[in-house]
Amino acid sequence: MVFAAILYGLGVWDRLLIFDAELENRARVIAAGSRYQLQQGRLQVKLDQAPVLGSKSLSLETELAYARWYDSQGNLARFMKLAPVNSKLQTLGFRTLKVKDAQGQSLWLRQVTLPVQQSRKSIGYVEIAAPLTAVQQQLDRQRLWLSLGVPLGLGVISLTGWWLGGLAM
Repeated sequence: MVFAAILYGLGVWDRLLIFDAELENRARVIAAGSRYQLQQGRLQVKLDQAPVLGSKSLSLETELAYARWYDSQGNLARFMKLAPVNSKLQTLGFRTLKVKDAQGQSLWLRQVTLPVQQSRKSIGYVEIAAPLTAVQQQLDRQRLWLSLGVPLGLGVISLTGWWLGGLAM
């Protein structure tokens, strides 16, 4: 049982690391497509050219729950799909969130917020989130196999021990 729990815990950790790496790569693609220019003495970010947020679209657009762009002061500048409750930037890094979907059902999201810099100047922050549904399905399958395999393995070991004990007597 301990082995199954450790195996499951490692599976969760591994799948979350892979999911986080993919999510971070997507955020970096969006950030890399963001450009700024100096207009009237102020930096103006050209979000119309940014993938997902502007005219260019990525194939991953449908897989995202939302994408948001915050200016360098942390104020919401543009968003795609789900509007935020608060228009100020909350935290940087990864977060797991529980939200309600259009049907009112709970949905787990993994969110990443990254700072965007160009020429060593902060031009804003990009925040994207994707549903954890695929990861949850994989972990459900793993739990099913472990819940069937552990009792079956214990049964086989018990019967083998009983049989070998009978031979020894």
